Amino acid sequence: MGWSATAAACHELDRWEDATRVADPDGPSNGWVWRGDRYFWEIGPELADGAIQGDAYRRVSDGLADRVGGWRIEPNGCVHQWPVGLRGLVVAL
Repeated sequence: MGWSATAAACHELDRWEDATRVADPDGPSNGWVWRGDRYFWEIGPELADGAIQGDAYRRVSDGLADRVGGWRIEPNGCVHQWPVGLRGLVVAL
């Protein structure tokens, strides 16, 4: 079974991973630091329209995190909702 997201949406998600690797080379590819707090994203279920969406979380301690919002990359690669604090990293790349 393959991934059903569009190439444009996957390309944008790749940009997010590149930005977080540059910002924190020793951190996870889906994590970033913003205003002193550590965040990460999780990808949600596949969508029939080819978009990618998921949730963002703030780490509160080892093994614990609070959900801080959702995000969505449209099928055309445009970001409809950004995870907290990530937009600045991606735009700066």
